[in-house]
Amino acid sequence: MARIPVRIIRRRQQVSKDPTPVPAWFTDTEHLSPCPCGEEPDASVVVVKSKGTELERWIHYRCLDWLEHEMDEDEIEAKREWERRRNQGEDDDE
Repeated sequence: MARIPVRIIRRRQQVSKDPTPVPAWFTDTEHLSPCPCGEEPDASVVVVKSKGTELERWIHYRCLDWLEHEMDEDEIEAKREWERRRNQGEDDDE
C-alpha cells in the first residue's frame, strides 16, 4: 500500500493588540448599565438599583419581568403592586 504524504500546517492565531474594551457601566457605579433586552432607551424606561452591587441600570417597563429571577418574594410582590398602581393610574388618565 502506498503512503500518502501529508503536510501539517499550523498557523498562528491572529491576536488583536487591543483587547476588547470593558464597558464603563461594568466597573463604575456612576454609569447606568443597559436594559437586558439590548434595545435603545425610549420613553418607557425606569432606573433600577441593585442592593448588592450598588450598580444601576435603566430598563424598559416591558422588561421588568426579566429581573424577577433576581428578586425575593417580597420584592416580586412589591413590583406587582407597583405595576397595578401604574396601570390603574394610566386607566384614570384616559
